[in-house]
Amino acid sequence: MTPEQEQQAAQDDLHAPEVYRILVALDATEDSLALLDLATRMAAKLRAELEGLFVEDINLLRMADLPCTRVVSVATTSGQGMSLPSMERELRRQARVARDTLAMNAERYAVRWSFRTARGAMASEILSAASEADIVIVGKSDRAYPQRLRLGATARTLSAHSPSTVLIAHHRFVTTDYSPPGAILVAYDDTETGDRGLRLAARLALSERHPLTVLIPDSKRAGQRLKDSAETLLTAFGLQPRIRMIDRGESSRLVEIVHAEHGELFVLGCESPLLRGKTTDKVVESLEVPVFLIRPSPVDLDQAEIKG
Repeated sequence: MTPEQEQQAAQDDLHAPEVYRILVALDATEDSLALLDLATRMAAKLRAELEGLFVEDINLLRMADLPCTRVVSVATTSGQGMSLPSMERELRRQARVARDTLAMNAERYAVRWSFRTARGAMASEILSAASEADIVIVGKSDRAYPQRLRLGATARTLSAHSPSTVLIAHHRFVTTDYSPPGAILVAYDDTETGDRGLRLAARLALSERHPLTVLIPDSKRAGQRLKDSAETLLTAFGLQPRIRMIDRGESSRLVEIVHAEHGELFVLGCESPLLRGKTTDKVVESLEVPVFLIRPSPVDLDQAEIKG
């Protein structure tokens, strides 16, 4: 095969869809709707279908059914009674707002879309729906505390248990327009999640000609081999990546390194050696940019359980 044929084969492989469905967890808050714009743009970049899921939080409904529950206005410090029927009406209203916004965004970006509601525990319902999606997008903070930068319970559950890739972002740092496009950062290693992360980063970089920076653990045993492998793959895809080798001492400063690179988003495999004992939750919590967490595939998880 000639070099031209090899490059064409690589391009064909890259453009073959690996992401078919993106799931975004929605409510009608300003924070959630900001994430919806990110989700729609991501679906357009990856030529994927976008599914919106609005969860009627069973805990809110249970609280509304208590006779002592009142909704207090922060501005007036006055309160009014809340009943189960009124809470159900409010959630249906919020679902309509979320659906209408999804439809408008999808039309703007020419993205195929669907929308559904579910009633139950927030994290459990999203986790259940994640089994049918390739990527799940959730907010960094919980609905009750949208201004917090710490990981909320839903994001924490998905980062640990999702069967699919998770994109976690805080509404404050979702930037709709980068001019020029910001860099895509990706941690690459010889694990299955590292390989999938590099391919996802390549697809995102090509979609709008983003610069691509690859962070590679600089070990004597594998550092040069990983650098050559990344360059060969990405060059065949028509990309000219910037490679940054991260030695053992630097890996403890992974968050600082990502911030210093001024990236638009960060792609991180859950098995990355660059974590150096840190949990993915801790890294995501410390970062301002949206983070793609590449979770092990269900097959790999099953094999790990068998070995264990």
